[in-house]
Amino acid sequence: ARLVDSLVSTGLPEVSLLLKYHSRGAAAHAAGDCRQCGYAHTRSGCTNGVACEFCHMPHTGGGTRLNKEKRLYFNQFNNEILVLFEQSPDVLVQG
Repeated sequence: ARLVDSLVSTGLPEVSLLLKYHSRGAAAHAAGDCRQCGYAHTRSGCTNGVACEFCHMPHTGGGTRLNKEKRLYFNQFNNEILVLFEQSPDVLVQG
């Protein structure tokens, strides 16, 4: 905590930005090899915080989102899996 306090007290905007958006996945941000966290900049924020494997730094492009057709397909697929599991919970096999 002392290191963080001393870094913030420097008043450098780069340091403040880094500390504000730091996450495990942000390490590759400068090289452009990171993957944006879909929750970091939402109202509720990312529940993984600093341990998040995705980048919390601001990105210029929007995140990728499945189109409506694919979202509906995967929602239906998930619902069918849930129904199958509710009918026979023993179908889940541990590997």
